[in-house]
Amino acid sequence: MLPSLEIHNWKKESFSALKSKILRVTPRPLVLIDGIGGSGKTTFAAKLADILKANLVSSDFIAFLPH
Repeated sequence: MLPSLEIHNWKKESFSALKSKILRVTPRPLVLIDGIGGSGKTTFAAKLADILKANLVSSDFIAFLPH
């Protein structure tokens, strides 16, 4: 089972605080981001990947791979 941050409420939080929460749960996190088109998912994911020193895989690239 994948660990969860169990975030239930919206609140403004710094990237460094979010990084601390994520790394407290696991040293090698898998972060999935969902939302409607144009909501800033890609921008948010890029910033989060940068602070976590993580690889970023966009579903845009996976969804359109040739079969």
